[in-house]
Amino acid sequence: ECYLNINVAFHQTEDKQRASQQFSKLQAAMKVLGISGDEQRAFWLVLGAIYHLGSAGATKAGRKQFARHEWAQKAAYLLGCTLEELSSSIFKHQAKGTLPRASSIRQACDENGTADSGSKASGMDCLEAMASGLYSELFTILISLINRALKSSQHSLCSLLIVDTPGFQNPRLAKRECGATFEDLCHNYTQERLHSLFYQRTFIQELDRYKEENIELALDDTEPSTSLSIAVVDQASSQALVRTVRTDEARGLLWLMEEEALQHGGSEETLLGRLFSYYGPAEGESKGHTFLLKSEKDHHFLLGHSHGTDWVEYDTCGWLNYAKLNPASTNATSLLQDSQKKIISSLFMSRTAGATVLSGSVAGLEGVSQLSLRRATSMRKSFTTGVAAIKKKSLCIQIKLQVDALLDMVRRSRIHFVHCILPKADALKALSGSLFKAGECEAQGEAGDPGLMQLDVALLRAQLRGSKLLDALRIYRQGEAAAKLTY
Repeated sequence: ECYLNINVAFHQTEDKQRASQQFSKLQAAMKVLGISGDEQRAFWLVLGAIYHLGSAGATKAGRKQFARHEWAQKAAYLLGCTLEELSSSIFKHQAKGTLPRASSIRQACDENGTADSGSKASGMDCLEAMASGLYSELFTILISLINRALKSSQHSLCSLLIVDTPGFQNPRLAKRECGATFEDLCHNYTQERLHSLFYQRTFIQELDRYKEENIELALDDTEPSTSLSIAVVDQASSQALVRTVRTDEARGLLWLMEEEALQHGGSEETLLGRLFSYYGPAEGESKGHTFLLKSEKDHHFLLGHSHGTDWVEYDTCGWLNYAKLNPASTNATSLLQDSQKKIISSLFMSRTAGATVLSGSVAGLEGVSQLSLRRATSMRKSFTTGVAAIKKKSLCIQIKLQVDALLDMVRRSRIHFVHCILPKADALKALSGSLFKAGECEAQGEAGDPGLMQLDVALLRAQLRGSKLLDALRIYRQGEAAAKLTY
């Protein structure tokens, strides 16, 4: 997503009034969360700087520089730095500050790859990388401030962790003509991993317990606990430096994206070619046992999620850009921390003291209780051992590492799963189209549309099959009945 594309014009008076009302609600919500006036002002300054960077633009040819320096000067003023410092952070290829060292060989490969990606990037790519970095830092600090309001200074004996994911994303269900994005793939991959954990806890562990107690169950053959689509995404390599060369060893999409981004002549076409060579159906087969299929459209592929019950068509155009680390995005952190405006520098410097490697929307990591310390330790361990120690600077592999860290923390708790079933595809379309029509949707809900009560039976059955809910109920019912007969 381009963070510079935010120049929204409000042509109607109603739009201006609605925007003003929403902004007032946002300010009120931030006040409830204990976000001070100076902290709020720091948010508006950074957002304003991103806006002005979009107006400044970058030259398309020749030396990399701003296309309109007057707007760049305004962005620099808002960020509390000079125009020269801002320009250097964006268009020069030396990352500012010190980066954590993993291993000497790995670091050399990473730094060479970063330098190459920075030198080959256009001026607009560097500008977008800085805007993305600023927005990411802003989002991360917002999560930290929300967690600050939620945490307790008392030593807690018990805590409740709610993992609320967006669920499976499929443009087809929302009646969208475009293919699914890389963001959709990340959401779907996370959901697959959570489903795998559900299967492990509900089936594997229960069957092992019944076997220990000599309780026999009459169950049909169960499918593999892990959906094959997970391997298509995150299958790791046994070679630590595999990203620098192409080999015949099967690897998942995240690893292939990293390799192709560094290869001369690497493209989305070669990426899909390698992916299908590892996981695609054999010649003469249409589907078989594979969960990866080719699409009729260029740069598209189909992936069967939820044990093949939810097929999603992905559009890979531009995906390799997600694997390229532009130094401008990493310079955003030091630019904010070194700001001459105290309200900006103090806000972003405060996060570095207790920041964890995950830096995501996981509440309770900044607390002082033993539970909080154990969570933070678990997260840190997930990012500093094994492959994580080598791959922690890889943008694509960080997705897998974050999910690994989250699941490691969830496994240590007493888990209760809550499954949300979509009643009909139109409900998802209505939800996705209601972002800027909240009042209109509330009015429709109060009126009580009879169409909302109609169910898509085929969709419901597919979700029940994919989630294994009925199988879970069956094993619970038979297990409890058998246990009563045994004892």
